[in-house]
Amino acid sequence: MIEDLEVKVLPELKDFITPLTKEEYEQLEENIKNEGCRDPLTVWDRGIDYVLVDGHNRFKICNNNNIDYEIEKKDFKGMDEAKDWMIDNQLGRRNLTPYQLSYFRGYKYERLKKKKGGYQYVLSKGQSGTPTSEKLADAFKVSKNTIKRDAQFTKGLEVIGVSNPKLKQDILSGDKRVNRGIVQLISEADPRTKVHNVRDLKVKANKIKKKKEEKKHVAIS
Repeated sequence: MIEDLEVKVLPELKDFITPLTKEEYEQLEENIKNEGCRDPLTVWDRGIDYVLVDGHNRFKICNNNNIDYEIEKKDFKGMDEAKDWMIDNQLGRRNLTPYQLSYFRGYKYERLKKKKGGYQYVLSKGQSGTPTSEKLADAFKVSKNTIKRDAQFTKGLEVIGVSNPKLKQDILSGDKRVNRGIVQLISEADPRTKVHNVRDLKVKANKIKKKKEEKKHVAIS
């Protein structure tokens, strides 16, 4: 690739990329070594640099092995628009695992809820119409409760990712097998909670579950 501007990887955008398992990454690397990088990397042209928005694994492999690549430029108004494009781009992939699909649906739900208006799926307080969860449920052919559970799953992974980004990615890629309910429970933890490993995650989630059961018992009594 011959370009004047540097291609940059921003950590806050890298999280929107579907993680590969170790085996998938090694297979992709072998393919690129043998056949070159056939698909262009997608970048956000900010004028002063190119920010990578799709093709992070290929970018890493090409740099590590001194392999040329082409780029496809996108123009976004700002970071939020870039994030929205990346989420929709990931949701458009056919090879997402159930956990990955749940994560991106949940992320989309949370982002749409935070928008002030001007988006077809968002309802501000006091407005009438179809709630965000129902709109997304219809779009993805699932129930609105599934969308809300997706949001809990996404929040849980974000809590994990603050202190242990590798574990978050390992859960999404399938390298670490963790029950979905455990991740949903940890969403109720303090955002500053540190999760050291899978065992620690289970212990903290079980404590949250126990407290919820105790409160429920008191309320019934």
